[in-house]
Amino acid sequence: RTMNLVDPEKVSDGDIRNLAGFDIIGITEKELGADLLDRLRSLAQLRTALDRNNIPSPIHVWGGLDPLLTPLYFFAGAEIFDGISWLRYAFIDGIAINRESATVLDEGLGIQASRRFAYPLTAAHNRNHLDRLAGHLQQWVDYDGTSFSMFPKPIRDHLARAYRTMQTKVPQLKERRHGR
Repeated sequence: RTMNLVDPEKVSDGDIRNLAGFDIIGITEKELGADLLDRLRSLAQLRTALDRNNIPSPIHVWGGLDPLLTPLYFFAGAEIFDGISWLRYAFIDGIAINRESATVLDEGLGIQASRRFAYPLTAAHNRNHLDRLAGHLQQWVDYDGTSFSMFPKPIRDHLARAYRTMQTKVPQLKERRHGR
């Protein structure tokens, strides 16, 4: 079974201009590439092509809602995310863990918490995490992509390192104003 991958570098400016009528440009995470760096590169290339053709429409990554990957996709040029991972996992300190394990880390719940009680509470915690993540991404833009202090401590250095790697490996990120 072959995967259909989108390669923005092989799409003509005329084809890109045909996207001008869309308010949002949607693409699945899997269509962007087989590996994470490939997906980030494709996103940056797509955003660059849209910008070059004066198309301000945001890029929506279907399936890209993960507490660690979402910032990386955002750094590459995506702005809208969705997925069901927020229902499957518990988002804690910027990472996703098995929601069954989340009660072990929650002093208020502990291992005695029933699934019937813990799962809805985890979903509510995840919603709060997503709201905070949106604020962190806005702060990152406000700092022009130069600070990662707004992200949870366990992941901030990892995100900064990943972004430096992205800037080295994805030429389009060097050309764009950091933080948008």
